[in-house]
Amino acid sequence: GEPRAIIYVEVLPYSDTSITHPKYKICNVLITPNEYIIKAYQVRKIKKDSFFIVERTLKDRAKKIVLKEGDIKLPGDSLIATQKTIGGKNLRIVQRSLPRFKKVTLNNRSEIQANDKLVHILLRKIVRNKDGKPTTESQRRRTYFIRDKVISDAVPVEIGQLYSYRLEQETRRNINVLNVFRGLRVEYVLSSNGQPNCLDCLVKMQRGEKQGVGGDFEINNNNTNVSSLGVAAFGSYQNKNIFKGGETFEISVSGGLDFKLTGQDSFDNNFWKQAVNLFDISAETSLYFPRFLGLPFLKKMFKMEDPNTKVSLGYRYLQQSTDFQISSFYTKIGYEWRRGPFHTFHWNPAVINLTLEPVLEPNFEALLKKNNRALHESLSASYLIPSMDFSYSFSSPTARIKGGSWYFKSSFEMAGNLIYLLDQVVDPNSRLQFFGIDYSQYFKTDLDLRYSYKIGKYHSVVSRLMLGIIIPYGNSENTEVPFVKRFALGGPSSMRAWLLRYIGPGNQESVKGAEFQLGDLRMEFNSEYRFMFNSWIGGAVFVDIGNVWLLNSTSTPTSIPVQNPNTGVFTERFYEQLAIGTGVGLRVDLSFFVFRLDFGIQLRDPQGYGLKETGTMQYWNFEPFVLTNRSNFVIAVGYPF
Repeated sequence: GEPRAIIYVEVLPYSDTSITHPKYKICNVLITPNEYIIKAYQVRKIKKDSFFIVERTLKDRAKKIVLKEGDIKLPGDSLIATQKTIGGKNLRIVQRSLPRFKKVTLNNRSEIQANDKLVHILLRKIVRNKDGKPTTESQRRRTYFIRDKVISDAVPVEIGQLYSYRLEQETRRNINVLNVFRGLRVEYVLSSNGQPNCLDCLVKMQRGEKQGVGGDFEINNNNTNVSSLGVAAFGSYQNKNIFKGGETFEISVSGGLDFKLTGQDSFDNNFWKQAVNLFDISAETSLYFPRFLGLPFLKKMFKMEDPNTKVSLGYRYLQQSTDFQISSFYTKIGYEWRRGPFHTFHWNPAVINLTLEPVLEPNFEALLKKNNRALHESLSASYLIPSMDFSYSFSSPTARIKGGSWYFKSSFEMAGNLIYLLDQVVDPNSRLQFFGIDYSQYFKTDLDLRYSYKIGKYHSVVSRLMLGIIIPYGNSENTEVPFVKRFALGGPSSMRAWLLRYIGPGNQESVKGAEFQLGDLRMEFNSEYRFMFNSWIGGAVFVDIGNVWLLNSTSTPTSIPVQNPNTGVFTERFYEQLAIGTGVGLRVDLSFFVFRLDFGIQLRDPQGYGLKETGTMQYWNFEPFVLTNRSNFVIAVGYPF
């Protein structure tokens, strides 16, 4: 018959760094990838000598479950204090008299009620034994929803090793990265072979959901120039473990509409022009691999942790009323890995972005030629952008009650270099094109620095500084940077008193009907004081400062007239062109997401609010509570930063 069952609760072996206890050796590694759990609505009869474990319950709850079944054997919790000389130093050593585990045996028949949902059945489904293969063919068929090698590689604990907390944490990390399982538990019990200081490692988990969906949304209302209401939404579908190796296939779609509520800033009287200011939609298909695809040797070379690969293909369509329409396609392969708990790296060695030639409404194009040459050049041409990018991020531990924490991210992108070298080899006297499309060549960098300081349990101050610059050279030296790569400010997560792309460049005045402000250099600072009224409702007071600028507004030798070539260009007096906004917000913490409402008010607009009586431009808003022209209302999910 079956051997007698032993129930282990709260098994906590001592660390192998202890000098007062013998080191524990791993004798068996048993993995259960599809552990059965009693559902809350089920009632089951448990026979004598069944295998089960009580785990992660409240002490009172756990005691109630085991006490009703009889024999309980608990080790004493007494301490022994001794003096010992180590390395010429007298040390006072405190140790427990017995290993820290509780042992219980079942003597009687037991009925588990429907509300005993925290009781787990431990089935003897051993996926990996000493030779790393399933024990029987029927078991192989029953458990083969993920390849055994994937699980074996994810568990670094091996027979004969000494117990190591680091390997236990690495096991948890590796299995969680697969995104296939839930309810993961790594436990150590005294080995059934009876050898002293010998442990069995039990790795138990349940199969997670095969498919999943997600979503997000944002709403903002703006009363600048033309009153508008913006709505954005994001949705995704995931098919996990699609090739039985922990891979995830994902389809995501995002879109946004900016509706006009009052006013008119377009050239046409059709319904779409009157009702919609901006329409933006994108779709992406991605395939994630929980490993470094194609370059496995790099994992050991750079001591990578949790490496994964993402291959994606996407499309984006952008339309401002009927003024212009832009379509772009992109594909990329990228890698992500960590180095310790605080350092994360992203590397996309191959990214190709193809922007088709935009469709411009004739009156809108004429307006841009006259007033915004840089934007016209960015919008009026098609682009091929072959690039590679790299980013590094660091996040320090978050203070629990009081103290500060840092977050830093730097990203670098270089475009067109490989094709430029090929161009020089093939024909250095002409420009290489693909189907008549020029390729872009530029360098772009982005820096993001954040600091969060907890004043207390319910009060904190969070600040962010963002700097960025994009510099064209080589094949793009005498042209404007592609529209899709330039910087813009405003919107729910930036300068909240303005709509997206309604600030800058510099103090350049936006043209009615062409409010689409972009720049080659970005400088932005945001700070907010956050506080909680109770455990789930809080508020915020914030300030946003920033702008975007052009590096050179006269770099292109064209016949396009420019009224003021210096407008919008970054100079040493850039601080005179900073936009400043402030506001208050409400946050509702619903555990699984934070619902956010922000109301932003403009304090200073570098474009100005009109001429004073003296004839000079008025840049400061002396009527901050007049909400008709200088405010923005945002509804969003999640914190802005």
